[in-house]
Amino acid sequence: MRHRSFLHLATALLGIVFVLFSSACAKKDDVAPAPATTGQLAGTLSPVGSASAVTATAADGRTQSAVPDAITGAFAFTALAPGAYQLRATPVVGFNQPDALLLTVTAGTTTTGNFRLVRDGRIHGTMTWEQNGTTYSAATFYGDITQSFFSLEGNTPFDQAGRSQNVNFVLPFAVRGNATPFTGAGTYPVGTAEYPWAGCQFYTRNGPFDQYTTAYAGRQVGQVVVTRYDLVARVATGTFSYVTFLNLSNSGTPTPDQTITNGRFDITF
Repeated sequence: MRHRSFLHLATALLGIVFVLFSSACAKKDDVAPAPATTGQLAGTLSPVGSASAVTATAADGRTQSAVPDAITGAFAFTALAPGAYQLRATPVVGFNQPDALLLTVTAGTTTTGNFRLVRDGRIHGTMTWEQNGTTYSAATFYGDITQSFFSLEGNTPFDQAGRSQNVNFVLPFAVRGNATPFTGAGTYPVGTAEYPWAGCQFYTRNGPFDQYTTAYAGRQVGQVVVTRYDLVARVATGTFSYVTFLNLSNSGTPTPDQTITNGRFDITF
């Protein structure tokens, strides 16, 4: 009798152990991660803000886009199928298109690729003014802008008769005389000395031109005000107004002077 009870007890204990072991194995199998089937692309953009988007194009032509972070320049593409991808950045105005990156995505990993954009060396933005009461806007720009020198020229498009005109000013290095050297944001009188000077010009395509300048006024006849000058962000804004006097005429029909008012510029360089 006792022997039979012992057998029953042993059998019951073995059953409990088997159940516990089976349960533990089942739980272990439940939490086992499935093998990864996708990967990621990630990287950074510099300078921050130099591109508006980054696109990843798969070998089959499918494309995804990401917007770089406005503070860090970081971007990422998640859950990408393994394979080859072409990464391209879309530059903002003022930057050149960088070369594409050819990257390979592997399941379960993150592939990195970084962009560094360079400026295109051109001046972009807006420049408007009134000249003897008529409003003009520049379409093309020329200039030389450094830490201690600022020259800017804005040209209107050619009209149907092939005529165009421009306004321009030069804020110089430190020079002799009573000139005001360029030091960044500030007010620069024109006309009191040869520099700083400002001017305007009428010309025709492959034809004569008339040039006016403040350089020989011998008194202040206006000013250029630089309200913002950021050599890191490469941004400059400001205003200008002045009276110019005839310096050179080839048209045969010059006027004594030209009055520039309500001039404004907002450029990147």
